[in-house]
Order: sequence, then C-alpha cells, then structure tokens
Amino acid sequence: MEVLKILKLRDPITLFENYSISNRKPTLLIQDNPANNFLSRSTKIWNILTPKFKLIDFSFNISTVKTRLKNALLKLQDSNDPITWTTNDFDINKLEISNPGSRIATS
Repeated sequence: MEVLKILKLRDPITLFENYSISNRKPTLLIQDNPANNFLSRSTKIWNILTPKFKLIDFSFNISTVKTRLKNALLKLQDSNDPITWTTNDFDINKLEISNPGSRIATS
C-alpha cells in the first residue's frame, strides 16, 4: 500500500525518485539491481500485484485498492487450514483479486 501511495501521490518525493518507472507501461517498475532492501522488495511485490489489480494508470481511488487488497488477503488466509498458519497464507502469487470492472474506478 505504501508503494501505491508513493507512486500515485509522488510523496515523499525522495522515495518516489528512487523508483524507475517503465516507459512502456506507466504502472510497471524496473528493478535496477537486485538487493534485499525496501526499494527492491517493494518493486518486486508491486510488479506482481499490478497485473492482478489491472492497473493501467494512476487515476484510481486508493481506498478502493486498499479494500480489494484487504479482501483478497483475508480470502487467501481463509482458504487454508483455519487453525495454523501455512506458507500459502502469505503467498502473494496466489492472491485472487476480484475485478468488478475492467480496471479500478477513478477518483
């Protein structure tokens, strides 16, 4: 969610400037060098989630994305063993985000 806010609002500008945005797809981030820091991990997660949300630009409503992500996470965690946590409860590749329209509603 924080990356979403940084990219949409361009704030804080110091973090926004560290992301490399693709010229081909404005919602795709380019990872310059693989590392184990916030920028690298958030770029990887963002590029996994963006196609699932069918984001085509940054004209969407942040609260809509937040609600849909929350519902998808709860559904993922509820789909496995209800008593113990498993690694599948945290696998973002298995997230199924409901897409009521072709893309997220604009603000």
